[in-house]
Amino acid sequence: MTGQPEHAGLRILATSDLHMHLLGFDYYTDRPRQDIGLTRVATLIAQARGEAASEGRAVILCDNGDSLQGTPMGDRAIRTGPPHPFAEALDLLKYDVIGLGNHDFDFGLDALHGVLRQVGCPIVSSSVELGPAVARLPILPCTVLERHLTLADQRQTLRIGVFSVLPAQTAMWNAHHLTGRLSIIDMQQAAQKAITTLKKRRSDLIICLGHTGIGHEHEMASSENALQQLAALKDIDALIGGHTHLAFPASTAEPGILHETPTVMPGYAGSHLGVIDLELCRPEQSGWQVKTHKAMLRLVGTDTPEDTALTTRLAEPHAATRKHLDRPVGHSTLPLNSFFSFLLPDTLLNLVADAQIRAVRRLYPDLGDLPVLSAASPEKFGARSGPNAYANVPAGPLRWRNVADIYTFPDTLRAVQMTGAQVIDWLEMAATVFRQIKPGQTDQPLLDKHVPGHLFDVIHGLQYVIDPSQPPRFDSNGTLIDGDAHRISHVLLRGQPLDPQQPVIVAVKNYRANGGGHAAALAEARMLPIRPVLIQDLIAQYIRDPTKRIRRPDPTWTFKALRDTTVTVETSPAAIEYITHPLTADGLTEAGFLKVSMPLSSDLLANPQMQA
Repeated sequence: MTGQPEHAGLRILATSDLHMHLLGFDYYTDRPRQDIGLTRVATLIAQARGEAASEGRAVILCDNGDSLQGTPMGDRAIRTGPPHPFAEALDLLKYDVIGLGNHDFDFGLDALHGVLRQVGCPIVSSSVELGPAVARLPILPCTVLERHLTLADQRQTLRIGVFSVLPAQTAMWNAHHLTGRLSIIDMQQAAQKAITTLKKRRSDLIICLGHTGIGHEHEMASSENALQQLAALKDIDALIGGHTHLAFPASTAEPGILHETPTVMPGYAGSHLGVIDLELCRPEQSGWQVKTHKAMLRLVGTDTPEDTALTTRLAEPHAATRKHLDRPVGHSTLPLNSFFSFLLPDTLLNLVADAQIRAVRRLYPDLGDLPVLSAASPEKFGARSGPNAYANVPAGPLRWRNVADIYTFPDTLRAVQMTGAQVIDWLEMAATVFRQIKPGQTDQPLLDKHVPGHLFDVIHGLQYVIDPSQPPRFDSNGTLIDGDAHRISHVLLRGQPLDPQQPVIVAVKNYRANGGGHAAALAEARMLPIRPVLIQDLIAQYIRDPTKRIRRPDPTWTFKALRDTTVTVETSPAAIEYITHPLTADGLTEAGFLKVSMPLSSDLLANPQMQA
């Protein structure tokens, strides 16, 4: 040794939030897509590995979770059993380690075990504490990988510690699967514990797979998005983020750094590959040190070819999925889409609500005159997922692919008993998605981009008015921020004002009933015992029922009339053929969304008599 630092390189490659987009294919429209998919990311992986080899760098390939749920291929793979396409993809691409995300628990622990036992690389989840009933789940709290680097013609070993965290809220969102079987601890607590363990195991570097969004530096404890806090922890050398489907760094001009820690968030559905290059030195009488670092994203472009070997490996499950989705279900005389869900009551949510009410009435035939309401919210509404991420089912024959487009998540039905006052409080939380609108002004964006659109529950069986000119009563975390604020008014049940003490039954998805969406009123509701059944299956059963029909939406809600006031939303370009009075198309945005405007005047709204 000369006493001078010697240099070597480590390249970390990362995917996240694949959501079973293994191929560049849209199963809902049965058409290829050129901008997403692991088969295209695989091409970028091969290129990045080739570059590293020519530069003498070691390489680690990891995935940051939310891989198993998100497309009909994933749903079918859970039902049909091994081999699972994701496990096969991991094997072919030679992943070194994977973490878990919240949606990986959506199918339950038995299904998760069935997939993970097929995975050949270490699976880490430092947040998960297993109960005795699920101790066999093949999950490690952390792991150490080794790479051999050459310094001055000497072969030396680099020990790389890897741990993974995910939001503690996962236990709430999937309570029907997880309660009593495992617990999920706070991310920072889990991180500190894993770091301590990895240091004891003589790790030279530590990589965190953080299935969490960036959030804010001073976010509350146990925040869902805690990447900022994780980046501030000592001893983390590289950080992979995810969960919120954002791309970070967003451009080549933006440094991929949080609190001096190199960080990437590789987008959604195989849109990007994360790349972190660490330049390492090992001074004499010292351990490995990070001398410099660079974090970047590589975009899957329309000219990125699919990896032939992976495409071939996935050909059989791909063909089987398409065949499964081509099965006929029924017919609709009306188009079903989510283009205008935030502007007007729509047929798609009306169908979901009707299917849920039908199921509850059948499961509880003795409810008598007790009102049964039904809550449904948009699932595909563009936003971060882009201008193509909307449900779009034309009138005509319906197949299983259309049912999957209408309802994409493996949610099951729940039923809760509430009072009228609690329902109104829930509606106030749903109205949080809207910005505060100024009366008398035009061209005002309607939606608060910091609030997820899936919080907008429409409660069918009621009629009510939403006043977006009022401040929100709650923030997106369900915290009461203005006790005097009321956006919801003129709430009618069967044509009469809703009595605050009136008991009602509300059909609702398990995610919301379990606390997802932070509606405090639901925490006070009484859960009725009900056999778990997929809402997707209930929709198919409703469509097949010869005594039922897909009908135009009820006038469930309307905006308060505000003179000389116009609001705008961004929607899919495919919505153009459905633009009718009172909506106006105002051209495309730079991101490819169609801008649509609507006046909030009393003669144009869906049900102005509700405001009398």
